[in-house]
Amino acid sequence: MSRFFNFRASFALAGDTHNREVLVVSQGFQRFEADDLTATLESTLESEVLPDDIFILVPLASFDEVMKQCHSDASLKTALQRGPTIWARVLVGINGYGLVGKAESLGGIQPLTESQIEEAFKRAIQEGLHHIAVNHNVLKHAPAGCVFVKPSGDVLDIFLLAADLLQSEAEIVFVGIAVLQKIGKQLDGVRTIYIDTMSMQPLARAVVAFAQSAGRYVAPSVQSFHSYTGIEALRPEMPEKILCLISASTSGALAKRFATHARCPGNRIVTCLDVEDHRDDSHVLINVQTLFNVNVRGRDKGRPGAARVQLAGEFFGSTASPPRAVVLSLKHAVADLKRKVGLFGVQKMFALDFAAPGADQPRALAIDGAALMLVDSFKEWVNQRLRWSVPGTTKWIVHADDPVSADMASFCERQIEQMGLPKPDGLINASDLGGKTPMSTDHGVLIVSAVVRSGTQLASISRDLRLFAPKSPRTFLIGVALPISSSAYKTTEANLRKGPKSWDYAVETWFSMAAGHSDGMSSWDEERALLLHLLEEQVDRPFATWAEARFKAISDTGTAGSTPRLHSTTSGAPLVLRRDFVFLDNPHELTDQALVYALISATLQNARENSFIAEDLQLRSSAYGHVVLSPECFTRYNDGVIQASLLRAAYPSELDFESSPELSADMSRILRRVFQHHRLERGEAATEFATALATQRMRIAKTWGKRLLDDELLASVKDVPELYGLLDFARHRYYWDGSR
Repeated sequence: MSRFFNFRASFALAGDTHNREVLVVSQGFQRFEADDLTATLESTLESEVLPDDIFILVPLASFDEVMKQCHSDASLKTALQRGPTIWARVLVGINGYGLVGKAESLGGIQPLTESQIEEAFKRAIQEGLHHIAVNHNVLKHAPAGCVFVKPSGDVLDIFLLAADLLQSEAEIVFVGIAVLQKIGKQLDGVRTIYIDTMSMQPLARAVVAFAQSAGRYVAPSVQSFHSYTGIEALRPEMPEKILCLISASTSGALAKRFATHARCPGNRIVTCLDVEDHRDDSHVLINVQTLFNVNVRGRDKGRPGAARVQLAGEFFGSTASPPRAVVLSLKHAVADLKRKVGLFGVQKMFALDFAAPGADQPRALAIDGAALMLVDSFKEWVNQRLRWSVPGTTKWIVHADDPVSADMASFCERQIEQMGLPKPDGLINASDLGGKTPMSTDHGVLIVSAVVRSGTQLASISRDLRLFAPKSPRTFLIGVALPISSSAYKTTEANLRKGPKSWDYAVETWFSMAAGHSDGMSSWDEERALLLHLLEEQVDRPFATWAEARFKAISDTGTAGSTPRLHSTTSGAPLVLRRDFVFLDNPHELTDQALVYALISATLQNARENSFIAEDLQLRSSAYGHVVLSPECFTRYNDGVIQASLLRAAYPSELDFESSPELSADMSRILRRVFQHHRLERGEAATEFATALATQRMRIAKTWGKRLLDDELLASVKDVPELYGLLDFARHRYYWDGSR
């Protein structure tokens, strides 16, 4: 997945006699890599007519590093200098208010002035928003014979789906920059950002994270009021400390109602998609009516006999159908995963909330690459692949830019020698490949990578080899692949395999497992943010002592297994897996929490994307129906470590029971039993459940939330600081819809 979002914009600046064609490349949150920017520029400039100008947009914190790389990285310099007729090449560093913080020319025959750069930047942001909206088709038409009924009561044959704006991380960041431009200094001191649907959560997080990356001290919580269903109860204690992001509107009614009930001025409300350029009660990012050339006001509202599809927050169901609940079972198990996991032997391969060496942020689920080279079955597999798939004429071994891949390359070099074949000419680090002298021979190249997620670095290596060794056959050996989805990894493999017309390259992977999306705010990120917030509130000393210890324990993300990532029982014992787990052959107790989490993550992802699973069992929401995990999952799988893994690996929308009184009632009864019996096996994950409620990863209907978190329950856990503190905070949210 690219770290950049790019598009073409067309506009005229002051003094221009015609429109400029501008290539805009915008960076996301991931760490800047010169190779990735080079690949983006090359692919775009090769496939399209050269633009007049190139604008590269990066967070202000990355500006100096990107500027340095633009002048020192040979491949990037070559890509930037492509097209001698380009007027201007500009690097822009965006500050915490979404405005130009720094700007430098990267060459061109007609450099822009400072005022022209600022004007071009504003125009580029607006055209980028339009590009995203059109490219992802945020304007949805009702199926034949149907009309949509909005919560406001309007009946239309179209609706606006703002969730489709937020497809990739780089696009989310780009939209977040546009939001920052609208709200300006209003973000300072904000305690809570309200969102109308959970689909807006990534955008709210991106707005905060971008402001923080530029040095602004902001740390608001993000809360959904679930469109019209929860707006009546909104009574924020400090209206001047809130902001609101609304996904879409065709009437402006939701913004107006929020402004009234939350006593929030319109300059603190932003609507992403609207049919107006501006409203008194909110800022507007994108005017869909103008963009798509439709007259929303004049749509046919009648359609006698048409089936009515009722809008319910970000999901849609005929006559407001309740969420469909899915119970995980063997039907959702990943084929052959039990055997594959058995290959690890006694080594603990998975790590929770871990930032591998060189990674820019921790991932909820990661691979401890250092353990990989200790697995005998992996080394046996490498030996087999070297004999069966790697040409005997292999002359070079290229490895990914990390220590474990370097070790894997050295191991391959030794094994090739032991096979009696000529020793390769040496090991080449991927980061050094761009500066190598091109080879004209047709000797083989072996590319090794210990751990792969998106495959970006392997794609970069593949591109560089087109220059370094264009005639050489290639073999890719990959240790462990942990992609977001199976389909994403199949695409990665297909791209790496693509060789000259006469043959394909070999791609071999020892172990791959799709584990869902673990970028952005993981459950541990949310927990750290919650603990910081509570400690700032000067909570009771016993709870503060626990919160400080917990925060310290989960702050070390650079050492795999440095501390158990899942909460212990209230008696202090770590969560373990008892015998006979349906997704794993374990005749004895299992203490590897990360392995259990990995199996649950893989099972959930398989339930989401495997089209061979019966449709009514798939864990996949659509525009016309919301799908959740059934509360029965927490009774069927009653080991605390499994329950904790479900709570942390599931997407928040899959634990959102708020729109169903029946599911909320079932979940409330399960939660009460867990909290009341927290000293017994059935309640060993009590602190995990309390954390899920406090961070709002799990939500139940307000009525049932109040019944659950009553005085009697809190009194029963008064002697357990962590339970009492977390549940007391969760109760505050259910009663008052805000942070303390």
